[in-house]
Amino acid sequence: MKQFVKILPVAALAVAPMAANADTIFGVFAGGQYWDGNVDGSISAFDPQVRLGNYDDQSEAFSSYYVAVEHPIPLIPNFKARWNDMTVDGEGINPESDFSHVDYILYYEIFDNDIISIDLGVNAKRFDGNSSYIVADAAVTPVEFSGTVPMAYAATKIGLPFTSWWINAEASAVSFDDSDIRDISASVEYQFLDNAAIDASVSLGYRDMEVKLDDIDDTYSDIRFSGPYLSVDVHF
Repeated sequence: MKQFVKILPVAALAVAPMAANADTIFGVFAGGQYWDGNVDGSISAFDPQVRLGNYDDQSEAFSSYYVAVEHPIPLIPNFKARWNDMTVDGEGINPESDFSHVDYILYYEIFDNDIISIDLGVNAKRFDGNSSYIVADAAVTPVEFSGTVPMAYAATKIGLPFTSWWINAEASAVSFDDSDIRDISASVEYQFLDNAAIDASVSLGYRDMEVKLDDIDDTYSDIRFSGPYLSVDVHF
């Protein structure tokens, strides 16, 4: 996946730090997500291709957690790291495939008030994945794929006036050659705790992630992960 590091969406580079409305105070955000996902598609390796896994609406439980830091310095982007655990059980010759990865996100708040916020930036999605296949019903042969995928990033949060409810959306995407990767989510959030020391909320949403790889580290995939999720977030 060395090709990934050469691709950076022009739109992401166009984000102007001077336009950012930085937070007036230093803030730390953290949260965890349980994702009831469906897996649909396939993953193969080598040329001619060896089919490693074929999935047809297979149900899997995924999880992720994140930490974000926002600050009042306009020229320096805010930072968010999200760890995604995404292991898929296999069938037949494929014991399992691991699409776990880390999102390293740099972003600017280009608009932020009590009703709406808009973030723009870049997401370096770091894969250290692997799959495998069984040869002659005996030896397990591993297949690894790793690399960093530069993606355009955007997020928005809209508050419903005079309530503790919010509508959220977040997206990362990139397309190059015959490979496409996207990670999109939307949710409804309820803030059940709001005081000077800590804010806390719970969200119910839907996440859709598609990974199409064409000859990346001899790996080919056309696989989609989608389904509802439940998350808890805190702000210190």
